[in-house]
Amino acid sequence: MKSRLCFVVVVTFLFFYMAVEAGDRLPFQGDEFIVNSTTTGNQTVPSGVDIVNFTSDDPAGPAIDTDDAGNYVIVWTDEYDGDGSGIFARGFTADGIGLFAQMQVNVGITGVQENPHVAVDADGDFVVTWESDPTGSNLEIFASGFTADGSPRFAEFKVNTIIADKDEHPRLDMMDNGDFIIAWDSGIDDQTPGTKEVHFRRFLADSTPVDGADVIANWWTRGNQRFPDPSFDSDGNFVITWQSGAGGTDEYQDGDVSGIFARIFDASGIAIDVSNLSGQCFDVCATAVPGCNADELIFPTKEICVNDYTIDSQDMPRVARNDRGEFVITWHSAGSDGVAPPGASRTMDDSANSVHAKRFDSDGNAQGDAWQVNSFILSEQVFPDVAIGLGGGFVISWSSLFQEVNPAVASDCADGDIGTILSGACDAMSEVYSEEYNADGTVRNAEFRINTGFVNPAPMTALDGIQVYPAVDVADTGVSVTAWATGPPPSPFPGASSDAQDGDGWGAMARNTGLVDSLLFADGFESGDLLAWSDHNP
Repeated sequence: MKSRLCFVVVVTFLFFYMAVEAGDRLPFQGDEFIVNSTTTGNQTVPSGVDIVNFTSDDPAGPAIDTDDAGNYVIVWTDEYDGDGSGIFARGFTADGIGLFAQMQVNVGITGVQENPHVAVDADGDFVVTWESDPTGSNLEIFASGFTADGSPRFAEFKVNTIIADKDEHPRLDMMDNGDFIIAWDSGIDDQTPGTKEVHFRRFLADSTPVDGADVIANWWTRGNQRFPDPSFDSDGNFVITWQSGAGGTDEYQDGDVSGIFARIFDASGIAIDVSNLSGQCFDVCATAVPGCNADELIFPTKEICVNDYTIDSQDMPRVARNDRGEFVITWHSAGSDGVAPPGASRTMDDSANSVHAKRFDSDGNAQGDAWQVNSFILSEQVFPDVAIGLGGGFVISWSSLFQEVNPAVASDCADGDIGTILSGACDAMSEVYSEEYNADGTVRNAEFRINTGFVNPAPMTALDGIQVYPAVDVADTGVSVTAWATGPPPSPFPGASSDAQDGDGWGAMARNTGLVDSLLFADGFESGDLLAWSDHNP
């Protein structure tokens, strides 16, 4: 009897995962919910961010990371912590139940604290990093550590050792044992060429520095390198991606405005030689950059060129690397060549920004071309994030403008037609979407909306307002969770005077978005790859 029951359970389990692999998406594992318990004023979006045109250089949404069991921590910026904005955090179980209450992360409250990021180890202990301007003259990077229940683990400390006018946009990643890396951009300003570069430092789980001083990640030094994102594999090797732009001059690394680049480092922090890889970059100084010596030769560089489409700007990269070292980079691009993921089709998105992605093996070899992620091509698709599971399945989330308005007026909304805007037809302004992929890059579940919206007093409707700046992670269980910023439409949209989803201004939302990654059919066992099977199922 016991063996028959076991057989039934196993067969049911197999059919369950076969259905998932076949593209039958599992339902969401719960409704969206408000993350921040303090709702007065704005949480997640500092003042001055141009949501209408998506021109913010400081994506100001929440950040999220999970432990091995699927419990997660979300961090965000609150516009007031006693003196300027502050950093706050809250923990949840895999079921979305509160694990620890909202708490203030930053101890020093002088000036502005913003742009937080978080990383969680296998047991739930976590580190938060952010940028701060305690003196009013220099932005610097800080970090603090906590146990899984939100108790202090190590004290707040300054990360950067080099003092610049602007150390900003920190991002971090953490290994299962708690060792972590923080990367940020450092320099004078964003418009002076050659003054912004990518720095990183690594630390042991107790915050003991591995790198005694800031390490420069980028090899190319013309223009400005900004918005880095790091990601570990299980052995401590790591990849950092960033955008490289002109900095107010014509010094374009990819030939036009800005592009996406990356470098791989071994566990000792030494950059890997990528000169023989399929995704290598070449120094195009002789032909593309005014002011270069005419006799400069085109030669391989030490960086990986990520974007294939190089017209105009490619910005805001995010990277996710699994334990085996395979990684995916996503970004948004001003224009598209319409390349589709394997087995799918795409209409070229040349209306505005679109979301792109590219896969790499553990050595940095490109696994096919970069592709356009979004299928909806009207207006803006921007600020993507990516997360990858142990089996290699991954998910990309992004913000999409005017995708949920009446199709008859969508073009007028995107073009800024004032009559259509004042009618209230455009108030469903921005939503959060995701697309899920198998480990081989084929689409597992085509783009779908994450947020369900909210109901406010007339003339607001269930999908009115702004849902933007998503952050996504995939736990070792294969389940993903997404967080994002929510707020009312800006003026002159009719809903501008209405409260946001949390009752007052901007807030942070989250939702458990279901199973993304299945080890059973993502590790190659069914194709005879026994090594991959034993690697995940000893």
